[in-house]
Order: sequence, then C-alpha cells, then structure tokens
Amino acid sequence: MKKVYKYVGYSSIDGGDWDKLGCSEYLIYMDESLCKEFSVTFESFDDAYQYLCKHDLVCAHISKTLFKKSPIIYYENTYGLCEKVYKMTQKGFKPFKEKWVFEEVTDHTFKELMCSMKTDNFIEYCKDKDFPCSIITDYLKSR
Repeated sequence: MKKVYKYVGYSSIDGGDWDKLGCSEYLIYMDESLCKEFSVTFESFDDAYQYLCKHDLVCAHISKTLFKKSPIIYYENTYGLCEKVYKMTQKGFKPFKEKWVFEEVTDHTFKELMCSMKTDNFIEYCKDKDFPCSIITDYLKSR
C-alpha cells in the first residue's frame, strides 16, 4: 500500500549523537515495501574520499587544497546552513556516518504535498486518491 513519507537524513560525527541534516527532508509517495533505510559509515579518510569520488552524499563534497593539492573532504551536517562545516584532511579526519530513513506522514496538507513532492509523484498521489483535475487547477490559479 502506498503512503506519504518524509525521507529524512541524519549524521553522526566521531561517534557523537545523530543530528538531523538541515534542509534534508522531502515528501515522497511510495509503497511501504520499498522504504528501506540507507546508511553509510566511514572509518578512514581514504574510504570516505574514494566513496565520494564515485557517489554523491547530500552534505559532503571533495576537493584539493590550494597549494599542495592534497585531498580534502568538506562535510556539513546542517546542509547549507553552514553552522557546522568539517574540513577533513588525511591527518584531521573524524569518522562519520550518514543515514536516511522514511518516516510516515499523516498530518500533511494539500499545499505541503504539492510544494514538497516531485511533480510526477504528486500527480500519482492525486490519481490514486481520485482527486479531479479541476481541484488541482483551481488551487494553482488561487496561488
């Protein structure tokens, strides 16, 4: 059965508490059997750097230092809010974990769904709930 979920990210640096990744949740309409938690753990700089060369993480990116061209990892566990940015080199690496989970949402408004879902996902939700197209177009005109 399909339901509305929040896909929420959390991170833990150096064995600390799990912090919710800022600006990292969005709504998705999907079958509950597909809701699998995703998690990744990095115990060493080399493991993290190699992973980030091939995959994207919302709050991490790699670069090289300006003069020595040494690899460096930038990790923001507040995504875009720049409150906690970790600049990790080979010497100053802190192990980190990131996980993404699905949390069921039952108290959503039509506007929240419309603004937070991808368009095709929102249309699928409306069709499954038998919302007539006129409701959606009337709502769009009223904005």
